[in-house]
Amino acid sequence: MRFRAFAAASGLVFGAAFGALSAGCFVYGEDLLATGGSGGGGAGPTTTTTTSDTGSTSAGMACAAPEDCPDPGSACQKRLCEAEVCGVEIVAANTEVADPTPGDCHSIVCDSAGGSIEVENSKDTPNDGKFCTVDSCELGKPKYTVKIGFACNEGGGKHCNDEGDCVECAADNDCASMVCKDYECAPASCNDAVKNGSETDVNCGGACQDCATGKDCKVNTDCKSNLCTGLVCQASCVDTVKNNAETDIDCGGGTCPKCADGKTCNGGTDCLSTLCTLNKCAAPTCMDGLKNGAETGIDCGGPTCSSCALDHLVINEVDYDQDMTDAAEFVEIFNATNAAVSLANHKLILVDGSGNGPYGFVDLAPAGSLAAGQYLVVGVAAVIPAAGALKVNFAGVQNQLQNGLSGGVGSPDGLALIDDATDTLIDAISYEGAITTADLSTWGMGTVSLIEGIALNASVKDEAGGSLCRLPNAKDTNSSSADWAIAAAPTPGAQNMP
Repeated sequence: MRFRAFAAASGLVFGAAFGALSAGCFVYGEDLLATGGSGGGGAGPTTTTTTSDTGSTSAGMACAAPEDCPDPGSACQKRLCEAEVCGVEIVAANTEVADPTPGDCHSIVCDSAGGSIEVENSKDTPNDGKFCTVDSCELGKPKYTVKIGFACNEGGGKHCNDEGDCVECAADNDCASMVCKDYECAPASCNDAVKNGSETDVNCGGACQDCATGKDCKVNTDCKSNLCTGLVCQASCVDTVKNNAETDIDCGGGTCPKCADGKTCNGGTDCLSTLCTLNKCAAPTCMDGLKNGAETGIDCGGPTCSSCALDHLVINEVDYDQDMTDAAEFVEIFNATNAAVSLANHKLILVDGSGNGPYGFVDLAPAGSLAAGQYLVVGVAAVIPAAGALKVNFAGVQNQLQNGLSGGVGSPDGLALIDDATDTLIDAISYEGAITTADLSTWGMGTVSLIEGIALNASVKDEAGGSLCRLPNAKDTNSSSADWAIAAAPTPGAQNMP
């Protein structure tokens, strides 16, 4: 009713024009219109507010164009100048207006009362700026779908990873090395559990360690067995594995080399020693009844066993020096042949190296015959030989053998075993020096050497409790330095011991 009063006072006639305003518009009140001057009745400006059905308020004012009217302050309301009076036009419902947060899967639209509301909009898609993601909306929320494995070139990368980044590699097969670590290609190595680089199988072959039997190979050197057949490593005698017919690793079984001592065996043929005891290869001994080790015969010959059957007697042991008075001297002779030997015409000559002539001799004929493997002891009466040995006594009871360079004074001394009937030197020994021109002309032999092969070193001396003997027993390789040594204790008439 204030609106009608305002209209009458101002002299404006709305009539049909006012009635022509659409239902979506309203006219500003007289308070806005009266700001330009005074109204009728002289009572001063009067403000009239008209409320639209949206709940907004305004006062009418005169206008010539919509631009003369105040901004209604809502994108869902338009300024309207109708019959020179300002009004507002309500924008049609669901009209989309400016969105302050684009890409959030929502839009701002007008409601039916000139206000605005937020509604879901699947076309208001986000944009994270990454090639490796597909941006979309789902249930009103941004969604980023990763394009795993797609090719890309952002930042020098090549493949999309599961985080939507463009990286060097996203999977092992993206790399020549077949190893992708932290989205970067790692170089091939011999412990990466992948067949790569020059390898012929996983982590072996090529520049890596040799492959085991059954692994792929290209050449023999790719294999531990050093045998590549049909591009597969085959079992062999050098593959550090017990396989095929081997009785132990790479030995035995008839096809591989014989096994060393201590290795597993099924029989003597599996062993270097030819001796298999309790399924283990045993070290050869000089009493195992086998020709093994370095033996030249069964339990004989070589550097550790006694000589094999000889064709002559040997001087086997000499004890020429004891503490204080030498009252236990002896020379042992051993029959190293396979038959008994008559001692008729056999003599033991004692040689002094100072003049290279004899200082005594002992006739062995009284002992009769020396059986194969039997000992003869030539010694003073105090020496008691082992059971079974023969004995011939020296003429005296002490100091019967010269002691060589005793106390650094004297000369080498020696012994010669001869056959006076055939004028033959059977065996000899020169101790604490070399006697090479012993005069045996008394027995028709002229000058002879008491050295076999290389002379025994002068430092090898029988002093105090030991004895000079062949070690091992009866060893005769025709080299004095190799055959003779000092034993800890004398063994007259028995096998020599170290």
